[in-house]
Amino acid sequence: MRLYYLIAIAAFAVSAASVLGFVGEYRAARLSRVSDAANFRALLEAPPPRPGSLYGDTRIFLACHDALTGTVARVQPAAALKAVASYCRNQATRALESAPRSALAHYTAALAAWKLGDAERANKGLRASQENAAFEGWLAKRRFRLALRLGNALGREGQAALEADIASLLQSPGGRRFLALYYAARPALRERIVSSAERLGQEVQAELLKQITRALKDRAGGA
Repeated sequence: MRLYYLIAIAAFAVSAASVLGFVGEYRAARLSRVSDAANFRALLEAPPPRPGSLYGDTRIFLACHDALTGTVARVQPAAALKAVASYCRNQATRALESAPRSALAHYTAALAAWKLGDAERANKGLRASQENAAFEGWLAKRRFRLALRLGNALGREGQAALEADIASLLQSPGGRRFLALYYAARPALRERIVSSAERLGQEVQAELLKQITRALKDRAGGA
């Protein structure tokens, strides 16, 4: 009889986990694709349990990015911002237990750590994300921005990730346009961008120069 009860308990646990997974998938799918304010509110007021699927995890991590980097984050009470960042960190940590090479999960963990004031974890997450998705341009751009947000707290691992992401972005037209805009807007970045370009071929350097010239002209008002 005892075995029967053990089986029943195990079946109930599996059933409960399935229900939680379904709830997580449903709530993750409903996260807004257009509004960082809606994402922030959803993650604060009704955070979904971990979905357990790649699609569900991705929806949550993208929502975390929007919620923590959008304009809405600048006007939130500290307690609300900490709650959302903690949720995102915990979701990323759980995802990494089963998918330790998920670059997006590492990035989300780094982003949440930055918001929570954990510079060491943010630097480690940046490096791990870069190592596991060296040529994903859209993610490299997000890591680049996070590295800049860290400012003086950007450590050795974060610096290594930033250098690698710049080198990667330089090798695509979209990446060069992205870096040229930062070159024009952030003089402190110019030497870093140029130094990285000088280690690549003449073609990359010439294309970057075109983009920089255009960005500087646009910033000067088209004169």
